[in-house]
Formats: sequence, structure tokens, C-alpha cells
Amino acid sequence: MTLIQVAIFDPSDTGLDIPAMGKQYWTPTSVRTKDDSIITVRPFSVNVLGLASFPVDPTDVTWVWKVESHFPGFKKIQYLIVPDQESVAFADLVEIDPLTLDPIATPEPAWWEMARSTVLDAEVRDTDLWLIRNDGTEFNAGHVKGLKGDTGASTTLVVGSVTTTDPGSAAEVTITGTAPNQTVNVSLPRGLTGPQGGAGDLVPAIPSSNKSGAVALTLADFPSTPTWVLTGNVTVSLPTPPADRSARCPS
Repeated sequence: MTLIQVAIFDPSDTGLDIPAMGKQYWTPTSVRTKDDSIITVRPFSVNVLGLASFPVDPTDVTWVWKVESHFPGFKKIQYLIVPDQESVAFADLVEIDPLTLDPIATPEPAWWEMARSTVLDAEVRDTDLWLIRNDGTEFNAGHVKGLKGDTGASTTLVVGSVTTTDPGSAAEVTITGTAPNQTVNVSLPRGLTGPQGGAGDLVPAIPSSNKSGAVALTLADFPSTPTWVLTGNVTVSLPTPPADRSARCPS
């Protein structure tokens, strides 16, 4: 424990400073462990009548003290580092930036440089950060990482719905359900309508006599140079040529 010595006075028209009456609220910025106990972030208050002294825990690299001073005409919030020593004046405590935990200004107290220079090395053991001082002593700075978790179960994905959306909309893939059984739903935009194709070549039509694919032709169906395009399963029945040669090959 470090003994904090507070001295706050008001000016007067006599030239003599008079004790200021007010209150301070001290709050640790983080829950921490101390011996086998957990220390919460509940604040405690101190009544100040010019002078006050009280013990507090020294801070480390994981937390600092948030101090709110309330006096007539004066109110201030500070984030302060408390060194691990017998006593220190409140006015000598180093104020830091709460976001970076770096000093707001170069501190005057010599103990700040001493505190920086006493740590020789640091290493993580299990889940704690240990600081090694120049004199060989070690300090547990607290938890820095959690224990390794168990290996999770493999997930089985099945395809659910496949939806066609309007052209130009974004494709979307969603996964629903709870592992290890989950469903993948996909939404894909429909393509734009393409340009109309050009006119095709005309070919003679083949008369169909029935729906089975059989086609019966007569001589009148044959032009001078017939070209037929047959697709699918089509049976073609040609007429019997006439016995008279002149009828088959007219001059």
C-alpha cells in the first residue's frame, strides 16, 4: 500500500492560504485480482479539509486510479499512476492519458524514470504477464490472455433455396441454422434480355400427314433443285415414279 498525502488550499485576501473543504472520489479503472480476491471498480470517497492522508493500492501496467476532485470553484478528473512506495504527495502523482496510459506531460518526480528503468524484461507465463526487475525480483502484472478453448465441431452445410431475383440486383448468400447443421440459401440475379436475332434462311416446308413424324411427298413438292432440312426422327415416303420415262424426265 502507498500512503497518499493530499494538501489543497484556497487563497485569501490576507495572503495566507486557508484549507480547502471538499471531497475526492477514487475509482480503479479495471477489475483486478489481489492475492486470492477480486477487487471491483467501486469508488471510495475521501473528505478533505486542506489536508488528508490515506493508503491506496499501487497501480501497474493494467490499470490506474481515476480521481475526481470536488471543491468549491474547482472540479477536476484525473487518471493517476500511484507508485509502489511508502508514501507520495498527491501533487506529485503522474497524470496520464486514459486511452494510451502514457503520461500527459513529462513528469517531474524522479520515481517515474526510476519505475521505467527498473523493469529489465517481461514474459507471458500461462495466462499472466510477468515483469522482471533489474534486481532479479519478479512481478505478476495480471492476466493478458485467456486459456485455449476446445476444438469446435465441424459444420455440415446443405443447400436450401436458390432464388432468381431482378436483373441488376446483387447476388446474396445467407447461412441459417445453428452449427453443426446449417443451410445455405442463394439469391442470383436474372440476366438481361438479349437483342433480337436476325431473320433466318427460308427452306421449303415439308407437309406432315400425321404426328408420328412420317412425311408423304408428291412430285409437286420437288422444285427443280430441291433442298430439304430434316431434323428429329422423320420418316420420308417418296412417291412411286411413273412407268412412262417421258413423264419422269420431261424435256
